[in-house]
Amino acid sequence: MHLTTRTRLILMLPALLLAIGLGAYRYQVNLNGLRADIAQTFHSRHELTQNYLTLLSTQVDAMRQLLLQRYHDDPPPLPALRALRPLADGQRWVLSGREDEQGASELSGTVTGLGDVPLDSAVGRELNAALGLDALFAPILKHNPQISWVYYTSASDFMYLAPKPPLDDFHYERAFLLKPFWQDALAEHNPQRRQIISSLYEDAGGKDLMITLSAPVYEQNRMLGVVSLDLGIELLRRLTSSGATHGETLLVDEHGKIVVRQGNFDLHEQYALPPSAQPSWDSSSGVHWLGKPMLGGQLWLLHHISESQLHWLAVQQSSPTWMLIGLALLLYGLTWRLFFALRRMTRLMQTDPLTKTLNRRGFYDKAAGIQALGARQQGHLALLLMDIDHFKAVNDTYGHAIGDQVLRQAAHYMLKSARPFDLICRWGGEEFLVLMLLDEAEPASSVAERMRQQAQRARFAGDKQVTLSGGLVMLGARESLDQAIRRADQLLYQAKQQGRNRIVSDLPVLAASDTPIPASAG
Repeated sequence: MHLTTRTRLILMLPALLLAIGLGAYRYQVNLNGLRADIAQTFHSRHELTQNYLTLLSTQVDAMRQLLLQRYHDDPPPLPALRALRPLADGQRWVLSGREDEQGASELSGTVTGLGDVPLDSAVGRELNAALGLDALFAPILKHNPQISWVYYTSASDFMYLAPKPPLDDFHYERAFLLKPFWQDALAEHNPQRRQIISSLYEDAGGKDLMITLSAPVYEQNRMLGVVSLDLGIELLRRLTSSGATHGETLLVDEHGKIVVRQGNFDLHEQYALPPSAQPSWDSSSGVHWLGKPMLGGQLWLLHHISESQLHWLAVQQSSPTWMLIGLALLLYGLTWRLFFALRRMTRLMQTDPLTKTLNRRGFYDKAAGIQALGARQQGHLALLLMDIDHFKAVNDTYGHAIGDQVLRQAAHYMLKSARPFDLICRWGGEEFLVLMLLDEAEPASSVAERMRQQAQRARFAGDKQVTLSGGLVMLGARESLDQAIRRADQLLYQAKQQGRNRIVSDLPVLAASDTPIPASAG
């Protein structure tokens, strides 16, 4: 059977659809894996950053509690207070922690303030309480190099700042009370008295970009001041970029203003915060966002990656699968081509090129299968050997081309009338051999005669008709094909002797007890 290009494409279609389905499945698995990997890395970054900021928040809260405790306990004045002195203008005072400035070297920082010396008793009490913060200032600065400054700013117009700045660089001014760390802590802006995290800013002391964590200190309903620490963002940068993943992680404040971002950025950059506090994917404008709050929503960790980048990464990760699929399809296609080529070669080797019937090789190859089928079905096999009458005269009179035409037509009509298990073979020259599988309801003579009549439909030289003579035999129980063919040839010879245009047969009467032809016959 000849397979058209369309038929071959149809045969390839299931494999192609399977390959596309497998590739699409692998792509979706990789896409989901990328999202899961990004989400896991984002969660780890959030946990690390939140733990670090929570530790700092705990330290700020500890400073507030210590100052309140000392203020309430009102312990004896610290020896360092003896180094307190007025400045030359008489409007300011200083308690330096630097020995070269006639200060108390045991202090972690320096205090400057406004007012006269000696100090008012209430101010002195608060200053003595503030100096007790040294117990926390020193370890905080020692163990966290990312903290640039720790300090206490008093509503009584003084500030204790650590580590120890030179007096030439630091003097308390009331303008400090206009800065966000103070204004955001006031009761009208912070009625809950919670800790405050500032927006990102550049340190006036030249210590790069930083944020401030502050907490108001209240004595009953009176705000004494604010404890603060200024934090550089380098460690936050490292924490928010820990672990390898795709996309970018940002730390923003509660207003969406940038706090930490890898690389250069504008201090005024702002991003929309997710509507939910739960980490989730939010796709807008072709960008996937993850967002999760920390420190009560004062800071948010965000992660974004463009949809095109995410899909391209999934495609790249799927490329080995697609390559294997392509290779498999190529091998599948080559296998089919080889199959069709072998099938065509086999057909050519088994087929007579002129008549398209079987040649002798093809006949013997296929006859074994028909014999086996007959044995299984308890059927009977008949052999019909036919010869075109006076064929030599046709060739001599009209030429071999007309003779070939007669052979083709006769073969065409026989093939057209053949039943599913009939084998038709060009046995040689103008001879045709037919192997027929019969059941008891089909007389061999009737089937053979019908085949002969079909072959005689061949015409030449206008409307000239050919006739055929034949010999018909039943294949015996222990008879080989070659033996049966020899018997049929003898009968064909008798048909020629008896006047041609007929079939001479040697058909035994089949009884119910007759043994069918075995598969091994021939």
